[in-house]
Amino acid sequence: MNDISPQAQARYEAELSILAGVLGQENYTTQLLGPQDDMPLPTLLVALGTDEESRERSLGITIMPLGDNSLAATELVQFYSRMPFPVPAGRDTELRAATAAVNAAMALGHFAVLGEELFYRYVLAVPNNTTIDGAMLLELVALLEFHQEHFADYLEGVIDDEIALKTLPELIALG
Repeated sequence: MNDISPQAQARYEAELSILAGVLGQENYTTQLLGPQDDMPLPTLLVALGTDEESRERSLGITIMPLGDNSLAATELVQFYSRMPFPVPAGRDTELRAATAAVNAAMALGHFAVLGEELFYRYVLAVPNNTTIDGAMLLELVALLEFHQEHFADYLEGVIDDEIALKTLPELIALG
């Protein structure tokens, strides 16, 4: 996956630049990053502002390379957000159970745990001969922003022992 051709990298960067322009028109702050050690693909970072505890939240957008001829007509665009709080040692088993409950209630994307990191991810399939519609992109980013912030609060509550795992489904249902 790290070995994309210079042509593919340039195309991904061009597509992400178009998305940055659309988001910038709606006052989202964006930054296009080239491949780096911790992010091997061109990535568009979108600032989502701060949560109720003044922690910065962001969304990374990447185009996922699938290799030659994997999907001839489809491109996968990944939206990825690390939660701004760690997963304490010893809490990952309970948190994984909580993510299953939360994921069952969400319309878009999913949460997962990797090491000490909780993240939210959504993958959009789009035709590879067009760019994402600007109006749809703005609505999608707003929905993803809501999902990752609202539902992450439940997960952080489980981590902090403020929400019991057995009551989580009922709390989610109550909204």
